[in-house]
Amino acid sequence: MISAREARLRSDATKEKLFNSELNNIQNEIEKAISEGKRYCYYYSKITSDIKQQLENLGYYVETFTQYNETSYKINW
Repeated sequence: MISAREARLRSDATKEKLFNSELNNIQNEIEKAISEGKRYCYYYSKITSDIKQQLENLGYYVETFTQYNETSYKINW
């Protein structure tokens, strides 16, 4: 059985990997939109509050839309 300390460390490492992966996916969408001359992009996967805060800290404006129980985001710069 692993200790609670080890479980916390592993959970934190997983959370950081997921955060970086999600941020990388969003960055790819932003880069794609930039290459098309746009000032916004849509993101159709869940954005966590931590990621939304990070984007806003970087100067992005994140709008949330919900339609047919699906959530999407418009990221403006």
